[in-house]
Amino acid sequence: MRIPVMTRWLPAVLLAALAGCEAGEAEAPAPRRQTRAQPVNVQEVELRTLLDTVRGIGSLRAPEQVELRPRIAQNLVEIHFREGERVEAGAPLFTLDRAKLEKELAARRAELAAVRVDRDQARRRQERFAGLAVGAVSRDERDRVETAFALAKVQVERLEAEVARVEENLAESRIVAPFAGIISECRVDRGDYLREGEHLATLYRVDRLEAVFHVPERQAGRIERGQEVVLRTDAHPDRTFAGEVVFTSPALEESTRDLLVKARVANGEGLLKPGLFITVDVVVERRADRPVVPESALVATRRGYLLFVVDKEGLARRREVETGLRQPGIVEIRKGVKKGERVVVAGTMNLAEGTPVAVEKEVGRE
Repeated sequence: MRIPVMTRWLPAVLLAALAGCEAGEAEAPAPRRQTRAQPVNVQEVELRTLLDTVRGIGSLRAPEQVELRPRIAQNLVEIHFREGERVEAGAPLFTLDRAKLEKELAARRAELAAVRVDRDQARRRQERFAGLAVGAVSRDERDRVETAFALAKVQVERLEAEVARVEENLAESRIVAPFAGIISECRVDRGDYLREGEHLATLYRVDRLEAVFHVPERQAGRIERGQEVVLRTDAHPDRTFAGEVVFTSPALEESTRDLLVKARVANGEGLLKPGLFITVDVVVERRADRPVVPESALVATRRGYLLFVVDKEGLARRREVETGLRQPGIVEIRKGVKKGERVVVAGTMNLAEGTPVAVEKEVGRE
């Protein structure tokens, strides 16, 4: 069967035509795609000192507080302070009735003076009898002189003890502040008869306070004596207070598995009060000059985080980063950016590698 000439040459003609089309496309430049610049907000990478902290909650206590109680039973005649005021060490706080004690002391001293005279006379008589030759006086007479002297000495010792007791009671009739601090409310009134040991008031030392708080079991190994602490309290929401860890419990509390920690806090301004609820951050590490970016700059991926940096040509450059500490609003970047680079903090959704950007605002610069 003969194949027509046109049919035999048709495949070759088609192949030549296709080759010519491809050559023509290769020679003609493709039209350039125009990409519109994406509006973004940027912020420069800053270096900051970051604090790695462990948080605990607790309350403030006075490291020294004493309940003022009388050691003698007596009427209260004077109160020398106003409730809630600061008193200095040694300042008088309460005065009990001293009149009866003073009369008793005068009587005891008079008795003591009299028996001392008797004792001295008995001693001289005993010394005189002791110097006489044996047989000059009877044995009974000598024994009576010795016994009288011994009794006189006992009387003197007894009255000396009585005088010392009354003097001590007289001293106890004035109750003074054992240290400087703030006095609480007064629980008695002038004229009351006070029983021995009755609670009159409480004195708190407040120039420095003790923060008592707990940290979770998983953080217990990071807490040590001498570490810095930062305290916050709702009573002064705009202030922070510095302190130092002074005690860590040798054992965790079985019921909660928390670690008991105590810190000393200076209170020179008197703003803090015992009993305040506090939040305590223990500084376990201080990281100086670390690059930080706003949290809004981070884009989450399956492998971690990335962000976009705007280069000098105004193009977005994709950077995979390694994050570190997080603090309110900012994140430490351990690897991926450096100080002064501009990162995109708003508008990342429309960006890819090499996307032109139009900076509408540089956060932090007005």
